[in-house]
Amino acid sequence: MRKIMDKSYSESDLKDITLHVDGIDCAQCGESLCADLERSNNITTAQFNIVSSELELKIEPVEVDFPHLKKIIGIHGGQLADDKFWSSNFIAAKANSSEVNGHLTAKLLEQPEILSVSSNGSKDQVTVIHTNSREELTKFMTEFGFMVQNLTEKPTEIKQKARNWPLVLTVISGLFCAAGIGLGLLNSGQSEFSVGFYFFAIIFGGIFTGKKALAAIRVFKLDMNVLMCIAVLGAIGIGEWNEAAMVVFLFSLSNLLESYSVERARNAIKKLMNISPDMALLKQDNGTILKNIKDIKPGEIILIRAGERVPMDGEVMEGISHLDQSPITGESVPVEKNPGEKIFAGSINGTGVLEVRVTHSSNQSTLARIIKLVHKASSQKAPVEKFVDKFAKIYTPVVVLIAISIALIPPLFSGEWGIWFYRSLVMLVIACPCALVISTPVTLVSGLTRAARDGLLIKGGSFLEMAGKIKTVVFDKTGTLTKGNPELKNVKSLSGLSTDEILMIAAAIEKKSEHHLAKPIIERAKKRALHLPEAGSVISIPGKGITGEVDGKKYFIGNHRFFEEILLQIKLNGKFNTSGSAIYLWDEVQLLGELEIFDPVREESAEAVAALKKMGVAPIIMLTGDNKLAATRIAQNLQLDDFHAELLPDEKMRRLADIMKKTNSKTAMVGDGINDAPALAAADLGIAMGEGGTDIALETADIALMNDDLRKIPSLVQLSRRVMKIVRQNIAAAILIKLIFTLLIIPGIATLWLAVIADVGTSLLVILNGMRALKKTPAIFN
Repeated sequence: MRKIMDKSYSESDLKDITLHVDGIDCAQCGESLCADLERSNNITTAQFNIVSSELELKIEPVEVDFPHLKKIIGIHGGQLADDKFWSSNFIAAKANSSEVNGHLTAKLLEQPEILSVSSNGSKDQVTVIHTNSREELTKFMTEFGFMVQNLTEKPTEIKQKARNWPLVLTVISGLFCAAGIGLGLLNSGQSEFSVGFYFFAIIFGGIFTGKKALAAIRVFKLDMNVLMCIAVLGAIGIGEWNEAAMVVFLFSLSNLLESYSVERARNAIKKLMNISPDMALLKQDNGTILKNIKDIKPGEIILIRAGERVPMDGEVMEGISHLDQSPITGESVPVEKNPGEKIFAGSINGTGVLEVRVTHSSNQSTLARIIKLVHKASSQKAPVEKFVDKFAKIYTPVVVLIAISIALIPPLFSGEWGIWFYRSLVMLVIACPCALVISTPVTLVSGLTRAARDGLLIKGGSFLEMAGKIKTVVFDKTGTLTKGNPELKNVKSLSGLSTDEILMIAAAIEKKSEHHLAKPIIERAKKRALHLPEAGSVISIPGKGITGEVDGKKYFIGNHRFFEEILLQIKLNGKFNTSGSAIYLWDEVQLLGELEIFDPVREESAEAVAALKKMGVAPIIMLTGDNKLAATRIAQNLQLDDFHAELLPDEKMRRLADIMKKTNSKTAMVGDGINDAPALAAADLGIAMGEGGTDIALETADIALMNDDLRKIPSLVQLSRRVMKIVRQNIAAAILIKLIFTLLIIPGIATLWLAVIADVGTSLLVILNGMRALKKTPAIFN
């Protein structure tokens, strides 16, 4: 990664673009590509994600040299995916040539979706290479005052190499190799004719390997392709044509198998993208029309028939049906949806027909955001992955030095230069850390994808790794351990006012509050058809209550702590509610009444707590702003290890810090992602109740539970431990197999072609083992 050379650009000025690249299936090839791209004038950093095939670039805010970019990617054996790019030609009407060449070009190039802009000043014609849709490009143009006319759009002409060329060349190489071996057997040894067959086997099988080796040498990288070419040339140098041909053929074959295995891992993410249809039935005055979801705007009505997948996020306007939301939330049981309830793109409609008002554009749906976050998570390296990368950078040079030592030192004593030179070539083949490097990202991305399928949105491999290390879990109460839908259980008068008068005054003031306890009070008043007067001078006091004036008289609503602060001379004298959360209404003289509010505990809370304890996660602690009596009851029912009650919002964060210091263990904070955002950020792992993917939950926490089922937390811990176990297995296997073959080199047991089989076999082994993380973890709950 090179630094920004032009001091006129700051980090914030840089433009981020993401390109989809096919044909690069090797982690080291991706590293060589990035190193080469970073030598370009305006590319400051480049990173290739081997699992998602995405190339992420940070560039200076100038035009991308698209031909140069394609050339560099091609040198390293890759191709830009032609279905991801569009070339649009249009006339920017009412703009003179200087505006087109200046203001418009500059504005376009600020957008990450715009790669290059070229214009013809005499015709005001502009050609743009872009990755977003034509509609999005047109919208952006019109926002800046340019009228777009005669816009034509077509895929960019990116020449794709036939995907079967590596297979064809490998087969030809294998045939020549087999012919050479057969001829050698007939002649009882290597002949000129057999050498000819071996020569062509090396040429056909080594074309792509040689090309990638030259690309790596361009950026001074000592990757597997370079090492393999050195080994092959060395074998030819000592006359071992059959060994050289076998190495080339086997290496070419192994690359095909590795590409196939990596593609299987990539398909795991692609399946997430394919669960939402591209077309939807848009309702119009004269019927319905089938339309691309990219062209449907929020507020429009779509029709979803029985058995169809939901194309866009929306709200049910008409109809009742049961929806399978498992692709989004991981829920296995279909959920009934009625008018007024929201549904998610990718869900499967049951037997009913639904009319749905679209609430989000196609690229802003919950599913789209999940896919974006999974892609982003796959590019963020976990600590174990960073360790493996650092180890690999040391490992390869060390093994190469050992190979040189094998070639030079033993012959000084034995004089057998040819034998030891051959053994050093075998060591070179062993030197490649491909299996070690690729094992970790494949496993972590498989785990992240499995989690997404189960309704667990994890923002990176580091958070997946952390989940398995958690020993302390701190829960917020309201909306987390409880349902977060409080109910007004009872209204009690403690003065001469009637219960309806108590309810009327409280509802009038709470009507101007956004606190979650306001809703049940207002709903009860509406249910009793009470007239609510207009409240004035309403002031909310966080963590305590609210004040306001009704009919010219000042009232206070809040908890007992707020009451005692205002009326120090009045004591409740045992009038506190002991069965649940209660708030009180009083004026400047006396206590007027009590409103008992009950927030039911989630049915799955007890199961989740019990499962966590069974897995060795303890202590489990609750933080709440509720009174001690209510908190004690919930803590006892759920068998929590400890709780802290009557906390103000800012006190929760300080209490969390105390818990983390006291336990000296990795701590997870679980909350609703709204009023406890600071605590979620301060914990080692922040887990938010996703509520089907609210923006706040998705942005705030490290992990979001897409259906608010707390039982997913033990499942998360189980998945993390399973994934990290596979990672350790892969690292151990990669190192152990290398070590065994290194020991077999000294006595001369290991040969070049066996070394190739061992190296690539190990890569395939760790990839397939890593993909086991895609399998559903054993059920913890019945």
